[in-house]
Amino acid sequence: MDQAAPYDASELTIEVQRDERGRAVMPRGEIDLANAADFEQAVFEALHDLPARLTVDLSSLTFMDLVGVRALLRCRDQARRYDVPFYLVAGARGPYRLLALSGVLGEFERDGAGQDDPDAKLACN
Repeated sequence: MDQAAPYDASELTIEVQRDERGRAVMPRGEIDLANAADFEQAVFEALHDLPARLTVDLSSLTFMDLVGVRALLRCRDQARRYDVPFYLVAGARGPYRLLALSGVLGEFERDGAGQDDPDAKLACN
């Protein structure tokens, strides 16, 4: 019986969806030192044509370290420069906890959700 190759969680795939409401960037896997620049580049490209809004959905991440948090804050800052509303879905896994423990979660305003709901959409204008 052949063993399946182990999933390499260090890989990062990024999906970008475009519609009339704006752009959604959805990274899957891990955001760390090895690929944070790729994540930033994908978000910066999504901002290039000035969408009505940008949503970054972290709910499919399996891991994010503080380098990923820094990249996320840089993306938020870039959206502010372009005057594009920035929304974050922190996800129920590690990213929400990391953002909360590092004190960064407070940098994003709640978008009509409960304070303790990790799947809540967070907004930052």
